[in-house]
Amino acid sequence: MRVEVYSPTAAELFWNRLDVVPVRYRVEIEGAEPIETSGVSLFLDGLADGTTYQAEVLALGANDAESPPETVYFTTPSAWRVATPGCAVDGLRAEVYSDTAVEIFWDRDLAGLTYALELDGKSAGITRGVSWFLDGLGSGVAHRARIEIADEACAGAGDSVEFVLGGKR
Repeated sequence: MRVEVYSPTAAELFWNRLDVVPVRYRVEIEGAEPIETSGVSLFLDGLADGTTYQAEVLALGANDAESPPETVYFTTPSAWRVATPGCAVDGLRAEVYSDTAVEIFWDRDLAGLTYALELDGKSAGITRGVSWFLDGLGSGVAHRARIEIADEACAGAGDSVEFVLGGKR
């Protein structure tokens, strides 16, 4: 398990996917309500600057059986050096997990950019993270995910990746 701290108020937790299917994960951050996800990362926004956090991730299997927790500690900076954005979405890739699930990853920009997410030509939200987990998609169907920078300084810059669930393309 690892954590990437992006700014005084944002970080992302990453963990390894278990081979057991189906599996969900419960993420517990001290002082917050637990969050359940089927992805292998969780973007956290609205954190307090200059604060140390403890995060635990537990795998939940059949009948809500719990794995032992994995724990990580991280501290958000109290002051943030503003970086000049690179205005490019680098390292874009799709990791296909199953016939219905994929996660899109890209490299972090030091400026802590905001990204617009688009799937098959339709807007799907925004994030300040560096991954996007998608589940419940059709098997054997070609999809196109576009990650576009939403910040004014680089608006419109982005990249796309195509994938077919059940295999990469």
